[in-house]
Amino acid sequence: MLGEAAVLTRNGKPVARLVPEGLKKTTGRELAEFWRKRVPMSAEEADSFSDDLKKIRSESNRPQRDPWAE
Repeated sequence: MLGEAAVLTRNGKPVARLVPEGLKKTTGRELAEFWRKRVPMSAEEADSFSDDLKKIRSESNRPQRDPWAE
């Protein structure tokens, strides 16, 4: 799918990762700087952001489906 990374496996073990060309990586320091300079969120925005983070965390703990195992 466009803009998504893919992990190539061999015998069920990851051997390579394919990522879209030109994908910008952000360091922790850059992320901290972004949040420091950002205009504060409203209570509604903060609640929505918190909900988004909870969803991301719950989904990232699920086992990933191996598309080549089928």
